[in-house]
Amino acid sequence: MCLLTTHRPDGTPHPSASPNDPEPRIAHVISDGASRKVRDVRAAGDLARAA
Repeated sequence: MCLLTTHRPDGTPHPSASPNDPEPRIAHVISDGASRKVRDVRAAGDLARAA
């Protein structure tokens, strides 16, 4: 498992647990296109990062 954490408009964290595949280093984030986490990642644009 891995954790995708974005920030809400008020600055508080919005964590989402996701399964990952460590060999190819891929996280599988299941989400609806209108969800908060998708909107947060899209809004971050080039500033979105994975660590």
